[in-house]
Amino acid sequence: MGIMDPESNGKKKERKKAKKGQPGAPGPPGPPGPQGPPGIPGIPGIPGSNAMGPSGPPGPPGPEGPPGPQGPPGPQGPPGGMDKTRGRDIIQPAVVHLQGQETTIQVKEDLSEGVLKNWKMISIHHKVFKMHSRSGELEVLVDGTYFIYSQVEVYFLNFTDIASYEVMVDKTPFLRCTRSIETGQRKFNTCYTAGVCLLRARQRISIKMVYEDTSISMTNHTTFLGSIRLGEAPGIS
Repeated sequence: MGIMDPESNGKKKERKKAKKGQPGAPGPPGPPGPQGPPGIPGIPGIPGSNAMGPSGPPGPPGPEGPPGPQGPPGPQGPPGGMDKTRGRDIIQPAVVHLQGQETTIQVKEDLSEGVLKNWKMISIHHKVFKMHSRSGELEVLVDGTYFIYSQVEVYFLNFTDIASYEVMVDKTPFLRCTRSIETGQRKFNTCYTAGVCLLRARQRISIKMVYEDTSISMTNHTTFLGSIRLGEAPGIS
């Protein structure tokens, strides 16, 4: 049998605790952990304004552009008025122009007293002129100085070699135009005449053929009659 220690009284012998040593060096970093849950949403920002800001100052003028195309002609203006000078009504220059109506006339058969009547008015100043279609006469309504012009296209018949007409003022010849033809030449020609005349209101202008054995071509560009009022007549007050 073994010998027991009398101080143990049957108890285990107590061990003395060792002193704690110094902490060791840190170990290597561990692997990354798993992704965390999403964070809480932030507070919404204040809405912006869509109001337009004030206009900036105007920029400098740009360079001048090229000229544009020419526009269409404007409408015809109203007829001129009447100017009062020294108590008299002065009418500005007024015009009348008559043309033939594309017909052929035998003087002997178609014209009464040889006066041309088949006129078409191209322009007329109604305060100064008045056309009498039935008689073929052009009446002036205002005293004044007038320029009168006319042209007639004539056809020579086989038994005549001369054609002539007169510009009449009332029943008095004012101008006369005459054309002749030589044997073998063409059978038609134009005859033009013009002049200035002092006329009183209500006097009438017309064209009268002198010879009956003549044919007239009343085309619009070869047979015509017209007048222009140039102004007051000297001595007319």
